[in-house]
Amino acid sequence: MKKGMMTLCAATLAASMQANAVPMDFDFSGTFTKDNDVVLLNFTVNTASSVTIFSSSWDDGGFDPILAIWDSAGNRIEQQDDGGLTGSTVSNGVSYDYGVWDSYFTIALDAGTYTASIAQYSNFANGTHLSDGFRYDSNPNFRGEISPAAAPIMNFTS
Repeated sequence: MKKGMMTLCAATLAASMQANAVPMDFDFSGTFTKDNDVVLLNFTVNTASSVTIFSSSWDDGGFDPILAIWDSAGNRIEQQDDGGLTGSTVSNGVSYDYGVWDSYFTIALDAGTYTASIAQYSNFANGTHLSDGFRYDSNPNFRGEISPAAAPIMNFTS
């Protein structure tokens, strides 16, 4: 089983409404049971903030991820396959390495509710709306058709 990790870092205001934004790190992990699985993770930004979203799944010997951010109406804001960066980022006291084929981007978001999606290459979004679905929605074993040696189950966990 291959593994990977997606980490979402969002700056939000503390409940006390302090003048300075307090960074909040959210680390998500789980298991893909089919090649075409898409994981959707909801998060809220309380004030206009820069949000960094990245994966370490490729660098950790797992799958090639595609990450996207969608607004509350399901409109795609950003989608990225390869971030082209290498390095490490600390989230919740844990250092995560990421490689050139991991996704890594920072985007300015207004206050609101958003969804982050993670899928494996090449299961891109079909359009600019989350309701448009993804390229391989009807093909749960697409990796085997692309590369017969591809592992059928992906695991994204730390």
